Amino acid sequence: MPSRPYSALFLQPHRAFAGLRQVAAHGVAVCAFTFGCGAEGDQPVVGTADAAVGPGQDGQLVVGQPGGAGAGSWLACGDVAKATCAALQRCDPHWLQIDFGTVAACEPRVQQACATQAGAADAGGLALPLQACLQQLGADCRALRPGHLPTCALLPGVRAQGAVCALDAQCQSLNCKATSGSAPGCGVCQQLPTPAACASASCPPALSTVGADCKAAPCAHSLGLQCNKETRRCEEIPMLAAGATCDMTTIATGKLQECHDGACMNQNDMGRGTCMAYAADGATCGWWTGPACRWPARCVASTCTQTPAACTE
Repeated sequence: MPSRPYSALFLQPHRAFAGLRQVAAHGVAVCAFTFGCGAEGDQPVVGTADAAVGPGQDGQLVVGQPGGAGAGSWLACGDVAKATCAALQRCDPHWLQIDFGTVAACEPRVQQACATQAGAADAGGLALPLQACLQQLGADCRALRPGHLPTCALLPGVRAQGAVCALDAQCQSLNCKATSGSAPGCGVCQQLPTPAACASASCPPALSTVGADCKAAPCAHSLGLQCNKETRRCEEIPMLAAGATCDMTTIATGKLQECHDGACMNQNDMGRGTCMAYAADGATCGWWTGPACRWPARCVASTCTQTPAACTE
C-alpha cells in the first residue's frame, strides 16, 4: 500500500499532487498513511507451494524453481499480501480503488513485490516469523507505508545510507528513495521518514460522514470524502472511468475528480488531466503522458517492468 506507484518507489506525475491535494481540498494539514501506485499484467499465483522464490547465485531473483529454498518465502509473501491488502481496505479503501480496484487484484501484486524484495541482491530477506508483523497490520493503520511494502515484513539490507539502490530491502534503513540525479529505476538509501506528530489543534480527526461540517476539520480522504468548498460539507469524491477528465488538485474544478483503477495522466499546470487504465507489465508506458504502471511495476525506458534495475555505484 494515483505504486503511486505507485511506480511505487519513484513518485510519478499522477501522484505528484497526492500530498498537496488534501491541503487544497481542506485547507489544513492531514496526517494519513496510504499505499502506493504502480502496472497491470499477468498475475502470479498466490500461495503456490511449489513456486520457489529466492536469490540466485548472481543475486538475481529466481522464481518458479519447484521445491527450492524460496518456496516458503513465496508462501510467506502471500500472507504479507493478504494482511497488507486487508489493511488497505480497512484503513484506506479509497486508495485501494485507485491503485488496484479490488482486494483480489491487490494481493498478487503485493505478493510479487514482497518476493522481489526478499530475493534481491543485498536484501536481508523476510522478517520471519511474520506473526508480529501480520498482527500489526491487522491492528494499526500506521504499519502501512505510502508506496512501499510494510517495513515490519523485511529485515534490513546490506547497503548503508547514501548507497545506490533499487529496492527498499537492499538498504539498512529499508528506505530506497529516488533523487534528482538517480538513474532510471534507481535511488539512494536514506533514513526512514519520521511520521509527523499530529497535535489535536493542528491535525483534528478526519470526518468520516457524508454531509459532516468540514469548516474546522478535514474530510477523510482515505474513505473517499472531500470538503465541498461552497457548502463546507463532506461529499464523496467522484471516481471516474478511463477516458474521463480528472482533477487532482481542486484548482481547476473546485473538487477532486479521481480515477477508479487507473491514473490521472497528461495533467496541466492546474492538475487537470485524463483518466487512463494502467498499462500491462511489459507494455509501453509514459512518465507524464501515460499510461502509468500498476505497482510494483515501474516505467523504465518506456516499458512497465517488475524487474529491479541493476543499480550500482
